[in-house]
Amino acid sequence: MHVSTFPGTVTETVQYGPNVKALAVHLIHGQMLPYARTAQLLGDLYGITPSTGTLLAWVAEASAAFQGTADTIAAQLHAAPVLHADESGLRVASKLHWLHIAATPTH
Repeated sequence: MHVSTFPGTVTETVQYGPNVKALAVHLIHGQMLPYARTAQLLGDLYGITPSTGTLLAWVAEASAAFQGTADTIAAQLHAAPVLHADESGLRVASKLHWLHIAATPTH
């Protein structure tokens, strides 16, 4: 029998790869699927059942990874000679929410 050690990046007995993490974040924020339904779908499709806490950690990890991109976009918006801003109301589950956007002629 051959026994080996895990790579240094493997710190827990259960590991999820970047693709399943990205899919979960996309389902939660891109498709607006609730956390419980995201976990259920991942279980149905792949036999994994991440907890809500795990899903929240993946969203936080993705947020941190995209912070540089968000900062770049904000800098470009602030530097633009013309900036269009809009606030539109929309209903979600009969409750009024507000969508805020900022755009330039090229972005």
